[in-house]
Amino acid sequence: MRSQRLFSAGLGVTLLVMSALACNLGVIPTTPTPRVSPTSSVRPTVTIQSPQNNADAVVGQPITVQASGSHPDGVTRLELRANMQQVDSKVSQNPLGDQQFAAYLNYTPTAPGVLILQVIAYRNDLASDAASITLNVKNQAAQVTATVAAPIGSTQVIPDDPTCRARVEVNGLNFRQGPGQNYPPLAVLGLGNVVYITGRTADNTWWQGRISNTVGWMSASFITLLGNCYGIQVAQPPASPVPTVTLTPTTAPTVPQASVTPGKADLIVTDLLGPVSIVLDQNGTKTVSYTILVQNAGTANAANFNVGLVMPDGTQQDLGTVPLLVPGQKAQFQASVTFTAPGSARLNVVADPYNAIDESNETNNLKSLDVVLIKPTPVPTTSQ
Repeated sequence: MRSQRLFSAGLGVTLLVMSALACNLGVIPTTPTPRVSPTSSVRPTVTIQSPQNNADAVVGQPITVQASGSHPDGVTRLELRANMQQVDSKVSQNPLGDQQFAAYLNYTPTAPGVLILQVIAYRNDLASDAASITLNVKNQAAQVTATVAAPIGSTQVIPDDPTCRARVEVNGLNFRQGPGQNYPPLAVLGLGNVVYITGRTADNTWWQGRISNTVGWMSASFITLLGNCYGIQVAQPPASPVPTVTLTPTTAPTVPQASVTPGKADLIVTDLLGPVSIVLDQNGTKTVSYTILVQNAGTANAANFNVGLVMPDGTQQDLGTVPLLVPGQKAQFQASVTFTAPGSARLNVVADPYNAIDESNETNNLKSLDVVLIKPTPVPTTSQ
């Protein structure tokens, strides 16, 4: 292995403007996971369900575009462009993407005239052809003759209702037992319905809501707040569930020394665990903790090697030294990463970055995790 592989992935930044809309209580206990298969060279496809082509819009009044993308390996995000400029983007909450990913994308026109809206679906960096519609933006509502229709299946929103509500903007949003991805989902919320808000976390990254008699939590990354939410109090979350990852040290098998065939160690980064969708704090930064597991999958001991984490700016954070790792055993590390700008970032963990261990396989020491960083969600103080 060569130390320069630390920087082979680096950081790719694509600015994402995040907001959110709509929900329906589903009956599926967890968000569907797309079929696992090699990354396909087939481009995604995308369609726009609403608004209709050649409809009228009004300066200063928000437009909600409902679109859906499709790809056999999963669509990872949808992007909205207004007159060729990116104005909104929605990211799948599933790191693998969704084979059918639907979302609301939002734009408020600032000038009258012809407005061309385009939606592009992405499978990682593989883009679809754009789906396009043309709207006629008027100065005043009195000039409108073909009104922009509401998104298909959405709950009617009363603009003057001051009650704090949330509208989910992606299909299949997990309505969780607590404010975090480590809490199990109580239900799956679909695109188009409104949930009344009952609480929040102190940093406004998770919002508590009630559907019938069920109280759960939603990530701020995938909702839009409606009404007056200024007075919503911080809610006490339930106890954190017991971690599912446990380490069981494995000792090397006892074999008569004469029969041992000399072998080599093989270090593999088996896990890089932590959030992949992060809402930044109001100051534009966020510090997040990640768990890293490194295993010796070879047939010989590995002694005195380091583990490194490539930060979003390309610098390396040394996570520490492992004094000894016998075959089959895992070492666990905790790392804190501070993100400072919205967009997308890639974290890379490398076992033995300084090539201290002679391994049977020098090509499998790297593991990457793509993270989406979302602008903080403002808390509205007036009805929308």
